Amino acid sequence: MSEPSRESPSDQTLPQGDSASSCAQGSSVSKFEAEPLDPAGVASDPAGVKQKSETGWHALAVALVLAILFGGLLGKPIWQAQGGPKEKIAQLEAQRKQLQDSRTALANASSPENRHTELAEIEQHLLELERLIADPPPFAPLLRVLGEVVNLCGQVYLRLLFLLVLPLLLTSVASGVAQLGQQAAVGRLMAYAFAYYLATSAIAVGVGMILVRNIQPGVGLAGIVSAGAESPSLDRPGLLETLAEVIRGRPDRPGSGLIPSNLFAAAAEMNVVGILFFAIVMGLALGGMGPRGQLLLEFLERCNELLLRLIRGVIAWAPVGVFGLLASQIISQGGWEGFVEHLGRLGLFVLTVLLGLALQGILLVGVATVIAGQHPGQFLSRVSPALATAFGTSSSAATLPVSLQCTDQLRVNRAVASFVLPVGVTFNMDGTALYEAVAAIFLAQLAGISLELPQILIIFVTASLAAIGAPGIPNAGLVTLLLVLSAAGIPAEGVGLLFAVDWFLDRCRTMINVLGDLVGATVIHGFFPARASIDSLPQVS
Repeated sequence: MSEPSRESPSDQTLPQGDSASSCAQGSSVSKFEAEPLDPAGVASDPAGVKQKSETGWHALAVALVLAILFGGLLGKPIWQAQGGPKEKIAQLEAQRKQLQDSRTALANASSPENRHTELAEIEQHLLELERLIADPPPFAPLLRVLGEVVNLCGQVYLRLLFLLVLPLLLTSVASGVAQLGQQAAVGRLMAYAFAYYLATSAIAVGVGMILVRNIQPGVGLAGIVSAGAESPSLDRPGLLETLAEVIRGRPDRPGSGLIPSNLFAAAAEMNVVGILFFAIVMGLALGGMGPRGQLLLEFLERCNELLLRLIRGVIAWAPVGVFGLLASQIISQGGWEGFVEHLGRLGLFVLTVLLGLALQGILLVGVATVIAGQHPGQFLSRVSPALATAFGTSSSAATLPVSLQCTDQLRVNRAVASFVLPVGVTFNMDGTALYEAVAAIFLAQLAGISLELPQILIIFVTASLAAIGAPGIPNAGLVTLLLVLSAAGIPAEGVGLLFAVDWFLDRCRTMINVLGDLVGATVIHGFFPARASIDSLPQVS
């Protein structure tokens, strides 16, 4: 294995074009044209590129700040004007009925004080909501329209990204694997990529488990979830059955699974795993065709270039879209007042997750610094558009186009990035793995369950594996969390408690997922055995 490049990032200048966040042109080089080099053999850096990159990042940062301020000032009045109190009343009444139900009361007989306190809190909330309905805010129709416009801005931006991400996934992975296949390097690249994914996911789970077992955020809330309320039954599918279903899919859904029976149904269901599998197989076959496949390879490259041009137009509106997504989410919580109310109950859990994500992020940047020779400050500056987009969209799949642009700034070969990043969207979920481990042990603490060593090992293994294959869409971690809870015998009833803060934590863990993908692309590019051969490949835009 050859050693990674130890070039200083300060010596590696950026390709011509804007940054990803400001609709950058990236390192777009024609297949038949050579990129201009400086005397040191490094691509030249035209003046103004760094300034434009910083401008794009600043625009996203301003959008995030404005969204938080907008949600804090107008979130509650807009929520009130849109009928939020009525929806909240319906939810609280259903919760009150459940607590008053005889079977629920029997299941929670061990904590009557908690049940009585919760019922009193619900009654108080109902009275407050009734007052809000009786006293509507001024200019309610205007506020309702404003809320719809803000939500529309975010949803249009997110839908445009999702509209283009699957075709981009297909063309970029297929063309990238085909180019690497011509160098007989696909097998090695896959081995390095998956070794990196498993290692970082396992480390993330370990960090999360150490923190949650020492901080113990759920001990003070023990009794909210009954230990005997739910346990895995014999007819519930186990881990092996679930993983088998992930591979073969469900019979009633032809587009599901790693190997879908209908490619168009897989695209309609946003089955990233199935599309990725088809793209890899297609790229391998195309690379094995030699000169006869050159025409089709050039067609895929041109399609990829067309999609990137379309995506650059969408990314130009990233500040508006991110503002709409984050502001509308704050509004749906009843403004910051409603979010802080939920945060008060689960504050220690949220802090535990955030601390774990921060440590994992520091570790990943350290890997990029030590192994790939990246300067920490410059590396974070170049990947900041992708991290801001990840926080705004809470989707690593929707962030994929921006991540590809960031790898151009990092001087990662496009053929390598076109394989590593799309695969990482599905198989590299460091933040999600950490969150699932913390949430599982937190729910066990809520239920008063003392976890033994076998259960801890089960959580470690299932949290590492469940994050692999989790769809790169918002709130996917809550779906795969059920698998971890089922395998460890932890009641799943407490998952509902996490919904109030999951929208915020989902955005934070998506940032770590995307950061892990970008670090992986940088590291694998540096350690790849055929480094010289890869660098000679055309940089396809």
